Amino acid sequence: HKDGGVRWVKNTTVAYRDELGRVIAYDGLVSNITERKLAEEQRRLSEQRLQAILDHSPAVIHLKDAQGHYLLVNRRFEQLFGISHEEVVGLAPHDLFTQETADALRNHDLKVLAARAPMEFDETLPQNGELRTYISVKFPLLDAAGVAYALGSISTDITERKRAEDKLNRAYRELSESEAAL
Repeated sequence: HKDGGVRWVKNTTVAYRDELGRVIAYDGLVSNITERKLAEEQRRLSEQRLQAILDHSPAVIHLKDAQGHYLLVNRRFEQLFGISHEEVVGLAPHDLFTQETADALRNHDLKVLAARAPMEFDETLPQNGELRTYISVKFPLLDAAGVAYALGSISTDITERKRAEDKLNRAYRELSESEAAL
């Protein structure tokens, strides 16, 4: 553009043909699509920023559709469960975990979707041959009509904290029992 800025345009050509099919004339229409292109670029940058935030979080983060299929996972999810974002999209927990684990996860998801409100759950998941406990905050994504169309989850590993609590509780019980015996 003469001001030095870049403009995006869409050029549409309409050909006029004679009775033998030969082009005898054409009209052209040039439309300025700069605003649309700039909006697309802003959306792309916004998505990149969001994915960078998700990927640098130590929490396990994912998004599922209302039917329970993964739409998005962060890098931590990929690392812990050994599956890439490209591989997991479209799968459900039943494709990744045991029936018992997948059923428990789905039951939590359904509670959140039915309540249309965030909820918190302790969830146990297999990881590297052991069971790990996560505190999961699950929340629905609602459309303009208030209908849940997706579910987000942010899960933090609390296994070590749970083990320490169990150890303290055992020590407290043992102390209480020995005092009662006196």
